[in-house]
Amino acid sequence: MMGLVVLDVALRTFRIGSIPSGVEIVSLSVVLIVYLPAAALQRKRQHLRVMFLLERLPPRIKALADLVSWVLFLAFFLILLWQGYHMVVYSWESKEIMIMSLWPIYPVRCCLVLGCFFMVIQLLLDIKSTWRAFIKGTEASINSIPDN
Repeated sequence: MMGLVVLDVALRTFRIGSIPSGVEIVSLSVVLIVYLPAAALQRKRQHLRVMFLLERLPPRIKALADLVSWVLFLAFFLILLWQGYHMVVYSWESKEIMIMSLWPIYPVRCCLVLGCFFMVIQLLLDIKSTWRAFIKGTEASINSIPDN
């Protein structure tokens, strides 16, 4: 993907031309790269966190901070899921396509909705396990998340 961007910019810089649908392909690929694996990364706690601050908090406060962040993430991904669904319906009904390649856009939009759906499920599981840890006064760990 990065090679496509660099090549497209180089071609435009030297006024040779550009890659047809290059910008569209890259922008739609970002959806696949960001949203589809989001739930798997969340499950393993591999998203960015402010560890230098969280390490200094007591376990109960750390669980509360995680709980607040999971609820905010849940709200964000529910909005993305809701609006993404409307984008899929619009894309399907209007037969939206990429301008230069004539590829349909709705499959990529479906991947966005699918990724957001999985993230919502994972966040609900995280909220449940973090809430239990908060009640117990312990820190929620990856091991407290069910594998199934």
